[in-house]
Amino acid sequence: MSYEEKIAKLLLDGDKERMIPVVEEARHEINPDTIVNEILIDAMKVVGELFGSGQMQLPFVLQSAETMKTTVDYLNPYLTKQEKATDTTLVIGTVKGDVHDVGKNLVDIILSNNGFKVINVGIKVQLETYLEAVENNSVQAIGMSGLLVKSTAVMKDNLETMAEMGLDIPVLLGGAALTRSFVDDFCRPIYKGAIFYCRDAFDGVIAMSRIEKYNEDNSVGLDTRLAGDMKEREKKVKKKVIIPPFEQIKLPTPQDIPTPPFWGRRVLQKADLDLDMIFNWVNQRTVIKFHWGYKSKGMTKEAYKELLDKTVYPAYERLKREFIEKDLFDPTIIYGYYPCRSDDKELLIFDETQGWNVDANASRDDFELVKDKAVGKFSFPRQGRKPHRALSDFFRHERHDIMPLTCVSAGSKFSVYEKELYDAGKYLEYNMVHGFSVELAEALAEVAHKQIRLDLGIADKEGSSLRDVRMNRYQGARYSFGYPACPDLEQSRLIFDLLKPEEFGIELSETFQIHPEQSTTALVVHHGNASYYSV
Repeated sequence: MSYEEKIAKLLLDGDKERMIPVVEEARHEINPDTIVNEILIDAMKVVGELFGSGQMQLPFVLQSAETMKTTVDYLNPYLTKQEKATDTTLVIGTVKGDVHDVGKNLVDIILSNNGFKVINVGIKVQLETYLEAVENNSVQAIGMSGLLVKSTAVMKDNLETMAEMGLDIPVLLGGAALTRSFVDDFCRPIYKGAIFYCRDAFDGVIAMSRIEKYNEDNSVGLDTRLAGDMKEREKKVKKKVIIPPFEQIKLPTPQDIPTPPFWGRRVLQKADLDLDMIFNWVNQRTVIKFHWGYKSKGMTKEAYKELLDKTVYPAYERLKREFIEKDLFDPTIIYGYYPCRSDDKELLIFDETQGWNVDANASRDDFELVKDKAVGKFSFPRQGRKPHRALSDFFRHERHDIMPLTCVSAGSKFSVYEKELYDAGKYLEYNMVHGFSVELAEALAEVAHKQIRLDLGIADKEGSSLRDVRMNRYQGARYSFGYPACPDLEQSRLIFDLLKPEEFGIELSETFQIHPEQSTTALVVHHGNASYYSV
C-alpha cells in the first residue's frame, strides 16, 4: 500500500495515533504541502461524500477531522510558510441574540479541514461584527447561523441592511429553523448577492468550493442551488383557518384545583440536589442518537450493539464521572406557583400574594373585579381545527387556578470547557460534552416537573419520590416557549420577571433565548387532559 493510500485510509478511520508515524516516513518522500493540500484534503472530501450518503455517522466524521488537525499540526514545521494569496475565506458566526454554538462550530471544523480559511466570530454576532471582519480581512463569503425562528428573521434583516449598503458578497445561511422556502421567498428577493441555503456543514463545503472556482474564473455564473434545492418542493395546500366563536369551543372538563405548599418561587442549587438522581433522569437515547449521532442505520443489530457496548456506553459513563469530578455540572432549579385565570386565549397571572392557604379560600370574585390585579399575561394561539385548543383552556376562568413555572440551568462551566476542547481540536469530545450537557438541562426540567407533581399531590400513578422516573404515567404536561402550543419566545420574559433567574447567572437575550445554552424554562399544566399538540 502506498503512502497516499495509507494516509487516506488512516484519515477515513480517524486513527490519529497511527497517522503520525506514517506521515513522518511519508514526508521524506512526498512534499508535506502535497500531503496536506492534496492527499488529506481529497480524503476529507471522501468523508463528506460518505456522510452525505449516510455511510458515515457524525462521530466518525469528527474523528477524521481530529486526525486531520493532528496531522496538519505535526507537519506544520515542514510546510511552506508563505501564505496563499488566494485563500478562500468565510467569516462565520451565530446571529444576533442567538447563543447556540455547536452547529456553527461544526461548519468551522469541516470547512477548515477541507482547505478553507474560517474566521469564527462567535455567538450573538451583530451585523457590524461580520462586516468589520470582511473589511479587515480578505473574505469571500459570510456565514450566518442560528437555531430558532427568531434567528431567521435576524438573517433577513441583515440581508436587507447589506442590500441597502450596496453589498453583494456571497452569503451562506444555515440553522435548524431555516428552510429552503424561507430562503427562496424572503431572502433571495431582497439581496442581489449569491445566497446559499446550507442544510449541513458539507453543503458549506460545496458552496465554498463554488465560490472559490467562481473567483478564479467568473466567466461562468455562480450556481447557488445545492442538493437540497434540487428536490421538487412539497406541494402544500394552504387551508383557510376558521376560528369558531368562543362559545362554540368545547373546553376541557374542569378538574379539582390542587393547593401548592407555598406561593412564589423556590430555589434549589447544587448543595440541595442529588446529582446521581439527576443523571437518572437524563434521556440516554436522545444523547446517544440525536446529539452524538450514533445511529444504527446501515449497521447490523450485532454490529450496532458492539459499538454501543465497547465505545458509546463507556464514553457516557466516563463523562458522567468527569462532569462531577471536574465540577462542571453546577445545577440550578427555580420553580414557583402563581395564581392564574384564563380569558379565552389569554392566561392572566397574579402576584403570589393573591394565592390562598387552603383550596376553599381560592378567589371566586367576578372576573371583571380581579383582572386588573394581574401582574402579566400569557397569550396562546388557538388551533384552527377541532378541538380548537388553546393552552389557556386548561385553566379556570370563574376562579383562581394555579400556574407552576420553572427555570433550570446546568450552569455556565460547560460552555467554558467546551471552548477549551474546541480550541484544542478535540472535536468529538466537544460534541459529546455539549450534547450531554444540553440533555442535563432537560433532566433538571423533568426533576422540577416531578417535584411540582409531588407538591400538588398528582403523582399517585408514578411513584412518591424524585427517583421514580416513570415519564409515561404522569398527569399534566410541561410546555416551553418556542414549541407549537406556545411558539412566542418573547413571552419567556414574564417567567424571568417572576422567577428572577438572573440572580443565578441565567439571562435572556434580546431575541429571548436563554444563556447559558444548557438552560430552559417551562409552564406546567396540572390538568389531567393536557397533552402536546400543534396549532
